[in-house]
Amino acid sequence: MSELWGQLEQSALKNNRTFNNKATASACFTFE
Repeated sequence: MSELWGQLEQSALKNNRTFNNKATASACFTFE
């Protein structure tokens, strides 16, 4: 289970690097 979670986490981190910029910007504007 730990190994599977690790793989999912690595995959998420890779995807989030491109997605996070837009998501963070949206979140900042939304919550400010």
